[in-house]
Amino acid sequence: MSNLAISTTEQENTTIFLLTGSADLIETGQLDRHLQEAYVQGKYKLVLDLSELEFTSSLGLGSLIRAHTRCREHGGQLTLVNPQPRVLRIFKTTRLTELFQIYPSVEKAVAGMQKEKDEG
Repeated sequence: MSNLAISTTEQENTTIFLLTGSADLIETGQLDRHLQEAYVQGKYKLVLDLSELEFTSSLGLGSLIRAHTRCREHGGQLTLVNPQPRVLRIFKTTRLTELFQIYPSVEKAVAGMQKEKDEG
Protein backbone atom coordinates (compact mmCIF):
# COMPACT_ATOMS: atom_id res chain seq x y z
CA MET A 1 0.00 0.00 0.00
CA SER A 2 1.26 3.44 -0.94
CA ASN A 3 2.06 5.96 1.76
CA LEU A 4 1.31 8.84 -0.61
CA ALA A 5 -2.13 10.03 -1.65
CA ILE A 6 -2.44 12.58 -4.44
CA SER A 7 -5.60 14.49 -5.25
CA THR A 8 -5.92 16.97 -8.09
CA THR A 9 -8.15 20.00 -8.59
CA GLU A 10 -8.24 22.88 -11.06
CA GLN A 11 -8.46 26.57 -10.23
CA GLU A 12 -8.00 29.49 -12.66
CA ASN A 13 -6.16 27.42 -15.31
CA THR A 14 -3.85 26.02 -12.63
CA THR A 15 -3.59 22.37 -11.61
CA ILE A 16 -3.35 21.86 -7.86
CA PHE A 17 -1.94 18.66 -6.40
CA LEU A 18 -2.55 17.91 -2.72
CA LEU A 19 0.12 15.49 -1.48
CA THR A 20 -0.73 13.55 1.67
CA GLY A 21 1.64 11.16 3.44
CA SER A 22 5.27 10.49 2.47
CA ALA A 23 7.12 10.62 -0.85
CA ASP A 24 9.64 7.78 -0.63
CA LEU A 25 11.11 5.55 -3.34
CA ILE A 26 7.92 3.87 -4.58
CA GLU A 27 5.68 6.89 -4.02
CA THR A 28 7.94 9.16 -6.07
CA GLY A 29 7.03 7.12 -9.14
CA GLN A 30 3.38 7.71 -8.35
CA LEU A 31 4.01 11.47 -8.16
CA ASP A 32 5.92 11.37 -11.47
CA ARG A 33 2.96 9.60 -13.12
CA HIS A 34 0.51 12.26 -11.91
CA LEU A 35 2.79 15.02 -13.15
CA GLN A 36 3.22 13.25 -16.50
CA GLU A 37 -0.57 13.11 -16.89
CA ALA A 38 -0.68 16.89 -16.42
CA TYR A 39 2.03 17.43 -19.05
CA VAL A 40 0.23 15.20 -21.56
CA GLN A 41 -2.81 17.46 -21.11
CA GLY A 42 -0.64 20.56 -21.69
CA LYS A 43 -0.81 21.66 -18.07
CA TYR A 44 2.35 23.43 -16.94
CA LYS A 45 0.95 25.79 -14.29
CA LEU A 46 1.17 23.55 -11.23
CA VAL A 47 0.74 24.13 -7.51
CA LEU A 48 1.85 21.40 -5.12
CA ASP A 49 0.11 21.71 -1.76
CA LEU A 50 2.53 20.16 0.73
CA SER A 51 0.54 20.99 3.86
CA GLU A 52 -0.20 17.28 4.42
CA LEU A 53 3.11 15.87 3.17
CA GLU A 54 4.97 14.45 6.18
CA PHE A 55 8.25 13.51 4.47
CA THR A 56 10.02 13.52 1.13
CA SER A 57 13.15 11.62 0.22
CA SER A 58 15.90 12.87 -2.07
CA LEU A 59 14.08 11.10 -4.89
CA GLY A 60 10.99 13.16 -4.12
CA LEU A 61 13.08 16.32 -4.25
CA GLY A 62 14.50 15.21 -7.59
CA SER A 63 11.00 14.70 -8.92
CA LEU A 64 10.02 18.23 -7.89
CA ILE A 65 13.15 19.72 -9.47
CA ARG A 66 12.47 17.90 -12.75
CA ALA A 67 8.84 19.07 -12.68
CA HIS A 68 9.94 22.66 -12.03
CA THR A 69 12.35 22.52 -14.97
CA ARG A 70 9.78 20.97 -17.30
CA CYS A 71 7.16 23.58 -16.41
CA ARG A 72 9.63 26.40 -17.04
CA GLU A 73 10.67 24.89 -20.39
CA HIS A 74 7.02 25.09 -21.47
CA GLY A 75 6.39 28.63 -20.22
CA GLY A 76 4.73 27.47 -17.02
CA GLN A 77 5.55 27.44 -13.36
CA LEU A 78 5.55 25.06 -10.41
CA THR A 79 5.04 26.52 -6.96
CA LEU A 80 4.80 24.94 -3.52
CA VAL A 81 2.33 25.60 -0.74
CA ASN A 82 2.68 25.45 3.02
CA PRO A 83 5.19 22.64 3.61
CA GLN A 84 5.12 21.17 7.10
CA PRO A 85 8.13 22.19 9.27
CA ARG A 86 9.94 18.87 8.72
CA VAL A 87 9.59 19.13 4.94
CA LEU A 88 10.46 22.84 4.93
CA ARG A 89 13.69 22.01 6.80
CA ILE A 90 14.64 19.65 3.97
CA PHE A 91 14.04 22.41 1.43
CA LYS A 92 16.07 24.89 3.48
CA THR A 93 18.93 22.44 4.08
CA THR A 94 19.19 21.68 0.36
CA ARG A 95 18.74 25.38 -0.51
CA LEU A 96 15.74 24.54 -2.67
CA THR A 97 13.92 27.48 -1.08
CA GLU A 98 16.01 29.51 -3.55
CA LEU A 99 14.59 27.56 -6.52
CA PHE A 100 10.94 27.20 -5.56
CA GLN A 101 8.44 29.89 -4.74
CA ILE A 102 6.68 28.83 -1.54
CA TYR A 103 3.33 30.31 -0.61
CA PRO A 104 1.31 30.02 2.63
CA SER A 105 -1.92 29.01 0.83
CA VAL A 106 -3.19 27.66 -2.46
CA GLU A 107 -5.12 30.88 -3.06
CA LYS A 108 -1.95 32.98 -2.69
CA ALA A 109 -0.01 30.62 -4.96
CA VAL A 110 -2.64 30.83 -7.70
CA ALA A 111 -2.82 34.62 -7.33
CA GLY A 112 1.01 34.83 -7.43
CA MET A 113 1.12 32.79 -10.62
CA GLN A 114 -1.53 35.01 -12.20
CA LYS A 115 0.37 38.16 -11.16
CA GLU A 116 3.61 36.80 -12.65
CA LYS A 117 1.78 35.97 -15.90
CA ASP A 118 0.32 39.49 -16.07
CA GLU A 119 3.72 41.08 -15.41
CA GLY A 120 5.61 38.71 -17.74
